[in-house]
Amino acid sequence: MMSPATVSALLPRDFLEPIFDLVVFDEASQMKVEMALPSIARGKQLITIGDEKQMPPSRYFERLAFFAEEEELPESLLQACLNAKGFFKELWLEWYYRGSHESLIAFSNRHFYRDRLIVLPSPNPNDSRVEFVYVNCPSHPNGGCYIEGRGINPCEARAVVRKLLEELSKLENDNFTIGIVAMNDRQQDIIEDLLHRICQESDLNRVKELLGLSGVSLDMFSEEGERSQPLEVSEELIERLEAMMNADRIWVRNLESVQGKEADIVILSMIYGKGRDGKLRQQFRPINREGGERRINVLISRARERMIIVSSMRHTDLRVGEGTPEGVRVLRDFLRYAEEGGRLIGEKESGWFESPFEESVYYCLLDALSDLGVEIIPQVGVGKYRIDLAIKKDGRYLLGIECDGALYHKHRAARERDRIRDECLRRMGWEIYRIWSTAWFDRSLRARVLEEIKSLVLEKLQKRQYMPSHQKQA
Repeated sequence: MMSPATVSALLPRDFLEPIFDLVVFDEASQMKVEMALPSIARGKQLITIGDEKQMPPSRYFERLAFFAEEEELPESLLQACLNAKGFFKELWLEWYYRGSHESLIAFSNRHFYRDRLIVLPSPNPNDSRVEFVYVNCPSHPNGGCYIEGRGINPCEARAVVRKLLEELSKLENDNFTIGIVAMNDRQQDIIEDLLHRICQESDLNRVKELLGLSGVSLDMFSEEGERSQPLEVSEELIERLEAMMNADRIWVRNLESVQGKEADIVILSMIYGKGRDGKLRQQFRPINREGGERRINVLISRARERMIIVSSMRHTDLRVGEGTPEGVRVLRDFLRYAEEGGRLIGEKESGWFESPFEESVYYCLLDALSDLGVEIIPQVGVGKYRIDLAIKKDGRYLLGIECDGALYHKHRAARERDRIRDECLRRMGWEIYRIWSTAWFDRSLRARVLEEIKSLVLEKLQKRQYMPSHQKQA
């Protein structure tokens, strides 16, 4: 494994006899074509891996250096390969692997990938993994936090660090990572500086002042979000913060440098909002430019477990009209998504039957489980992947039921169909029962299948103390 620059500097340059059988480029959307060519020339075959919906490499300074009439290069190696239709075979990697909950990718899947990603549903659809924290500054006449001339938001930086400390105080061990992403490098610097000052400060009262908790901070601010209890600052908490920062388990990046990074918990600092005059001017710099929506996609797809959006503006603060850049439109939609707790507007968690087999199972289960007070939901999930049937009680799925119906036969590989999918669902907390059509249409076996499903549901109800009273007496 080598970088293109290292390959060019150290490896032989006899391009007539390639030294590699295969050259593979990861993050090809971030690779400039001219940087990649020396490595490509040293191989017999080429594989490029990348996402055209994420950020290309920056050519801002190069555009200043060259004349306007010079021929434009493709924006990235990935784009060059996509342009060369007929020369490369294109494959789509459909499985979403990073996050543990569909709410962490549902927005990107809908707005950027047209629901092509295979996203496994959560057994607890009410489990919110997207949190929105609204920040304003009552100490200023108009409540504005954003300092326009400098492109910074000190109040929001404090809110971000407070949220970080809240998460640290709730988590039981250090077996996790937390990432903070700011919309520009100046806000990143403010957040990093605040973290370092807190770690170096020995006086807890001074730490509270830095965080805006003491009531004497120059820029007091208020937050609206999911806060279970007030933050208690202690020496142990600050020591834990410092230890995790030294171990690189807490990192801070900006919008231009975060691609390729991921963390269990990601806190976003949106920065922009009303200025000290109370006006929001929608000058979001890189978001306003062509392709700005791809930066939003990079920003919101870094989390594995939870995503927390700290913002000084709501989606209703943004005005969208005929000439509004696409990046601003996507930003507005994302803020609305975050305010809704990670729920797509109009998205249904269930669908309709894909085969008469599933429909037959559904109505038989309705009859067999009628005395247990459970719901039976067909086609559970969002996007492309659905669980055929699921048994639900009090907002949580107790059991998923897979039939060898339409979705089962769509998979070309038995390994993906019979093992990988089942393993991933169980890892997310699902218990899956599979019904084979050959057993279902044999009436003697069907009765046994229904009895096994009922026994599993009763076991789940007992564990969660959901069992109806007449069943407990029996």
